[in-house]
Formats: sequence, structure tokens, C-alpha cells
Amino acid sequence: MLPTSPDPSRCARVADATRSALICRAVPLFTDGKADAAQSPTQAPSPEQEWLCCAACQHKITREHDKVSVQGKGEYTFFNPAGILFHIGCFREATGCVAWGVPSTTFSWFPGFAWQIACCSACGTHLGWLFTQGMETYFFGLVLAWLRRSSAASSNKC
Repeated sequence: MLPTSPDPSRCARVADATRSALICRAVPLFTDGKADAAQSPTQAPSPEQEWLCCAACQHKITREHDKVSVQGKGEYTFFNPAGILFHIGCFREATGCVAWGVPSTTFSWFPGFAWQIACCSACGTHLGWLFTQGMETYFFGLVLAWLRRSSAASSNKC
């Protein structure tokens, strides 16, 4: 089921009142049953613990282990109608994103999926797109160049 609408005051930083907004949560289609492993202070972070963060404000967006294969691949390179090149990774979850706008199938990179803009829920920077197919199948296509890796274990910042 798609995520529910968040507190409107939190979304006001990202989208104005005329746009529909929602906090992006787990995607049931891609669950793999993995639990987060505890990290020892002397060990390097495992992929389950490594965060991908907004490059603009360091807000936690998604985790490396949330990357999924969509239509056979986990990463894609596309041009938009304006000719801008994007290299995206596909993620089942992006708890640090807010998606806004009306879903559109116009120029969708994934046949059968509609898209919405996905922004950092902390600073509003455009990070990619939420792709939906019906009410329960969805994933995030996030521009990898606009994310930074971090192993920060606590707080919302990397």
C-alpha cells in the first residue's frame, strides 16, 4: 500500500499547498526479509548499515541494501525530454524522500509505471523519482550523483 500523507507543515518546505505530497516508505514488492545486523565499533560498516544521504544537506535518504533490480537491472542511465542525462539506482525504500505532484505516465522510463518527483524531506533538493504501478507496486529511481555514502548509525544526518 502506498504511504500515507505526512504532517503538512513538514512537506511545506518541499512542495506548496497545491501539490499532493507523501512520505515515501517501504515497498512490499521488494522485501527480502533481511534484518539490520549490529555493528561493532571496530568493524567496517556492512552494506545493511551504509546510508546514502542527500549530497546537499547530508539527510539520510536510503540504505545501500535497499537497492533492488527493476526489470532486470539495479541501475539505469536515461535522458529526459530536455536531453539531460541521469544515472539512477533503483531502491525499494527511501524514508528520507518526499514525493510530490500528480503521478504521470508521460515519458516514463519504465513502461507501465507512473512517476512523481522525489525530493529530500529535509532540504527539498530533487533527488529522483517515485515510480508507481497501481497502489502497491512502487520503487524509487534516485540519481546516484546526488547521494553520498555514510555509515552514520544514529540521527537523521550522515
